[in-house]
Amino acid sequence: MPLTFGLAIFAAFFASLANNPSNARPHAPIQIPIQIQGYDGELMEPAISCDGNALFFNNSNAPGNNTNIYWASRTSGNIFRFRGEVPNANSESLDGVASQDCTGFLYFMSVRSYFQDFETIYRTNIGTQHHNEGVEKVLGISKKHLGDLIFDVEISRDGSILAAADGVFDGATAPKQADIFFAKNVNGHFERMANSAQILQNINSDWLEYAPSMSTDTLLLCFSRTRFGPMGLFGNDFRIMCARRPNIEAPFAMPRTILQSQNVLEASSISNQGNEIYYHAKTRGKNRIFKIEYRG
Repeated sequence: MPLTFGLAIFAAFFASLANNPSNARPHAPIQIPIQIQGYDGELMEPAISCDGNALFFNNSNAPGNNTNIYWASRTSGNIFRFRGEVPNANSESLDGVASQDCTGFLYFMSVRSYFQDFETIYRTNIGTQHHNEGVEKVLGISKKHLGDLIFDVEISRDGSILAAADGVFDGATAPKQADIFFAKNVNGHFERMANSAQILQNINSDWLEYAPSMSTDTLLLCFSRTRFGPMGLFGNDFRIMCARRPNIEAPFAMPRTILQSQNVLEASSISNQGNEIYYHAKTRGKNRIFKIEYRG
C-alpha cells in the first residue's frame, strides 16, 4: 500500500449519483451562489453554523494541495467575509470536512495520524467566538485496519449523533466501497450504533454513499452518491440526495435526487432551520459554494 494512499482517497469526494434517475425532481431548484469576500481560492465542503452567521469550508482536496479548514462570517444575505484558518485545527496533512454542533464543537477529518493509529476524526471547541481550545481525537469509531478509513463526518446539532462515511481503499484514486454509518455520543465518546445498518438500509447500496448531512431533528438526511467508471475514473453524473424518516428509531425512506449535474456537485450542509442546503459545485473549472431553498 503506497504512502500516497492517504491523500489519494480525497479524490473520492468528487460526485453524487443516484441508483435510479427517475427519482430526480422534475424542476431543479434555483442555485444561489455564495460570495466570500477576501478569498479567491477553491471552496469545498461547506458547513453552516447553528446561528447561520459562520460558514466553514476547506480549499481544494486534490492531491498536491495543502488542504486546510477556513471560516467566513456573514455580512449580509448571501455574502460572507473571509476570516482565515480555524485556529489550531490545521496540520501539515490534509484537514477538512468541518461540521459544528450548537455547543461550539467543530468536528473534522484529518489524515495527520492515520498511518500511526488509523484515526481520522477530530474535534475542537471553538465556542461562539471561533477561537480554538485544543484539538482531540474522536475515538471509538475507527475500524483500526489499513485500507478502512473514515473520510467524511457530520455531527448533529445537539452533539448526540455522528454520521460519517466508511471508505475501503486499496491504493486506487477512488474507494472501492463507501457507506454511511451512525454513531452515538456516550458520555463524551462515540460508539457505532447497533441499528445503524437498519436505519440506513435504504441509503447505502453497492454504489458509493458519503458526505452525510442531518437536519436539526435528525429526521432528514442528505448525502452524496456516485459510482465510478472503468479503472476508477470519475463519471459525469453527480447528485445530492435526501431522505426522511418519521422518528429517530425508524429507517430513512428511499432517497430522492435533489440536485444533479454532469460536473462536480456534492457535500451538502443543512441549515439549522432546515430550509436551506449549502453545497459545493464545480463551475467554470473551479469549485464554489452554492445554496438552495429546501422545502422537501
